[in-house]
Amino acid sequence: MYKKRSLWTPAFLAIFFIFLIAAPAPAAEEQAVEKPVALVNGVVISWETLEGEAAKMMEMSAMQGDPLDEARVKDIKRDLLERLINYELLWQESVKKGVVVSDQAVTDELQRLKNQFPDESSFKQVVEGMGITEAQLRSSIRKNIAVRRLIEEEVVNKIEVASDQSESFYKNHSEFFEEPEQVKASHIYIGLKEDASEEESRKVEAAIEDVQKRLNEGEDFGELARETSQCPSSEHGGDLGFFSRGNMDKAFEEAAFSLETGETSPIVKSSFGYHIIKVTDRKEARVIPYDEAKENIDNYLRGEKANEKVEEYVNELREKADIKRYL
Repeated sequence: MYKKRSLWTPAFLAIFFIFLIAAPAPAAEEQAVEKPVALVNGVVISWETLEGEAAKMMEMSAMQGDPLDEARVKDIKRDLLERLINYELLWQESVKKGVVVSDQAVTDELQRLKNQFPDESSFKQVVEGMGITEAQLRSSIRKNIAVRRLIEEEVVNKIEVASDQSESFYKNHSEFFEEPEQVKASHIYIGLKEDASEEESRKVEAAIEDVQKRLNEGEDFGELARETSQCPSSEHGGDLGFFSRGNMDKAFEEAAFSLETGETSPIVKSSFGYHIIKVTDRKEARVIPYDEAKENIDNYLRGEKANEKVEEYVNELREKADIKRYL
């Protein structure tokens, strides 16, 4: 199935180099004593910033089993510097254009970032490990949002996609619009560790059997899921939404696709533990019609055009800017 493409993909962002967690720009009084690797309209990009970002990329590459040699590091630093220049130009332009970012927008973005971690302490540990405070992180987030809004207002929102382009894409990429059979299911889940002892296994089996008994006695599936399921979906009565084959544990998947709408499974053992599954809806395999796909196609094509247009926009800013490099 073709999915809506977000404009804010890594490939798109690479054009103007937004880091989600980036070292904040030095204060004006600090810039005078920092050794610049570049000056962008008089604003310092420090060697410290460049070396810090290069170190991140070197570490990431080493973790992936591809350590960088000296020649590649030099190339990476040159590329990083140009991206840092692009980002600084966009930030300066957002200030000129009066792009305003509310404190609430920053808080919301920060919370989305925190939600990617298991808990608050894990988040703080990572941030502290990078040598920045939460206040500095908020400053970076504010700049990122401002730059993103500038790009949206000055470039992305002005891009139009003609109907014949969308129709041509639909005809020439039919494989993107083939939607496989799907089921919508809820489940009640009791986890079982792979190395569980015999006693632990008996307790888990007894727990799921007790849930099954309560279901057989007429208790509501959703309420039981909220009370007993160990899956995060318990907050929503066990609802997992729609899924197709190949996205779940094999045993779970086979059981779910064998059920009719409204039917509840017996106890199913998967590689994660025990489940009781209820199928609440089904979708047969189909080809998504053009009218339904058009909005997503337009967004995708707009994203493709945006890559080119943003680069043009940044080049225009470069032509008007005073840029000095010391690399």
